[in-house]
Parts: sequence; C-alpha cells; structure tokens
Amino acid sequence: RGDWNLISDGLALGSTPTDATNVRQHRLQQTICINCTEAPSDGGVRTFQVTDDDSEMTAIADEIREVLSRGQGCYVRCSEGRNVSAAAVSITLMRLHGWDYGSAFWFVKQRRRGIVIR
Repeated sequence: RGDWNLISDGLALGSTPTDATNVRQHRLQQTICINCTEAPSDGGVRTFQVTDDDSEMTAIADEIREVLSRGQGCYVRCSEGRNVSAAAVSITLMRLHGWDYGSAFWFVKQRRRGIVIR
C-alpha cells in the first residue's frame, strides 16, 4: 500500500522518504536505506551507499539476512524503490532460497510491479 510493498513475511521494499509509522505498524523494525540523502532518524535505520561495486550489494543482502535471522522485519528502500533496493531484495531471496535470478526477480515483481532492475 502506498510507497512500499510487503515482498515476503518480514521483508518489505519501497521508496524514500516514507511514513515510518506505517512501516513500524507492520513490525518492520529495521530499515535499510540505500543511497538515501536524509540522515537516519533513529537507531532502526542503516544506510548504504552503492556505486557499481558488487560487494556493496552483497553486504546489503548479508545485512538483510542478518536482520531476518534475528526474527525482525526489514524494510529496504532507495529513492524510488524500483531499482537498487529491488536488486538487493532479489539477491537476498536468491541467497535465502537458492533461487536463480529470474525466479527471484519474478517473485519480487509480482509484489512490486514497477521494479526495473538494471
């Protein structure tokens, strides 16, 4: 609903900025903000800057997996919630479930239709 979508249990994807209250109501305790320009508002926000380095995306996927392994919900966002954050969520699903890229992309696209991963 609105500027973000629930992708799977405890994992959401969207754009920035968003209404943090709305996200918290869905028990998404940790926010991972990719290439965000605003400063984190509280301890529940972790920021990453991504350029063209694959290791940055791997670090983000590892962080998402860590949050999920603690039984917490994770909201992953970037400026539009269509490209970089969608790629990070797809990579996470690939690693969590052993999926190939096409399966992970399809799964995410079914839940957030506007994604366009380059």
